[in-house]
Amino acid sequence: MHNQSLNTNNNKFLYIFGLITLIYIATTSYIMIETEKKEQEEKLKLEQQQKEREKEKQVKIEEKEQKEEKKEFNKPKQMNSKEDVEFKDENNSDNQEVINNENHDTEENGEEGGESEECDQEENGIEEDEEEYEGEEESIEQFSMFGVSIEKLMEFQQQEDAENGEDIDEQDESNRVPIVLSFMLDRIKNLNGFETEGLFRVNGNLKLVEQLATEGFDPFSDDLDTNVHTWASLLKKWIRDLPEPIIPSELNQTIMEICNNKNFNINSCNSSISSSNSCEIEKIEETIRSILEMVKPDEHKFVLYRIGLFFGEMLQDENVQKTKITIENLSKIITPSLFKPIDLENGSGNNQLPKFASALDFSNIMSKQKKEIEFVQLLLIYFKYEYFRNLQLEKEFKNSNINDEEIGDQEEEEEDEEDQKE
Repeated sequence: MHNQSLNTNNNKFLYIFGLITLIYIATTSYIMIETEKKEQEEKLKLEQQQKEREKEKQVKIEEKEQKEEKKEFNKPKQMNSKEDVEFKDENNSDNQEVINNENHDTEENGEEGGESEECDQEENGIEEDEEEYEGEEESIEQFSMFGVSIEKLMEFQQQEDAENGEDIDEQDESNRVPIVLSFMLDRIKNLNGFETEGLFRVNGNLKLVEQLATEGFDPFSDDLDTNVHTWASLLKKWIRDLPEPIIPSELNQTIMEICNNKNFNINSCNSSISSSNSCEIEKIEETIRSILEMVKPDEHKFVLYRIGLFFGEMLQDENVQKTKITIENLSKIITPSLFKPIDLENGSGNNQLPKFASALDFSNIMSKQKKEIEFVQLLLIYFKYEYFRNLQLEKEFKNSNINDEEIGDQEEEEEDEEDQKE
């Protein structure tokens, strides 16, 4: 009996184990099928977008050709003056008529030759216009928002605004930085990036990042990727691909000397805003302000300030609890993008990390950039408190406006009461 019960239990165990195995296999198969479907859908979307772009290009070329044809068709024709001449003298001799006819024929031939030359010139002109149009189209396509200096991006942006007749408000911060940067920062915030764990630490779809960087993207499209990690990776790539770093390379030595001369207690500032060392923060703020003043040209300073405040907002205490990204974490993540990593072979600066860098290479690069990481920590501490101060000022300003309105309403009520009494 005992053996029978054991056999029964074993059979039950094997049955349950087999059932669990089948469920696991079925679930795994389902997940694989679903992922394959999603990949196929993404591929189809990308193909459709590419086809639409090609159609748009073809439509533009056809519109240009139609405009040129209309211009040629509507061009006024030269009248043949000899055909319109009326010979009033009917009593001329036959010789005179022959001479006139000969002159008439020779002039007609000359005019036909002139007209054919004009047609050839017009055709050549159309071809030249088409070549110019194609050249313009190529130059527009070749102009990328990635791997281009901040100065060139701003120059291109200002030219476009001027051509569109838009009034440029220089006091507006959005007009001081490249529009692609503002869009990426806003995109990350709108996709709830500050509530996403591992923001900037977790990589997005790297293939899509490369595609967005090389082919560009329509900011108004409904088909834009909604993965916040992809846009965070794209932002890091934009910063990393700048020909000249946001903080110019010639300032590196000066920055390192300033930071070495002052012993900062960074750990005392990494805690929450309420419990941080105020004296140490003041020392850091004074140092960073002096360094920010040295950043030239102004376009670089504006970009650094815009990105800095973005990270400052991300590092507010309530956001850190959700992202799990502290000042120390973030400094290690963004330092290779802000500063050109050291080439391990010859020690020279290189603005791109190897595509398949080993963990050992990355740790070596990080050890070479130890001072830069410390500086970025100071920079992040500065912007964390700068953002907090700006937020407090905004609140005070709103409250003062509300109080002014309330006082104004009270005065109006008192005046109305006095008028009623009178």
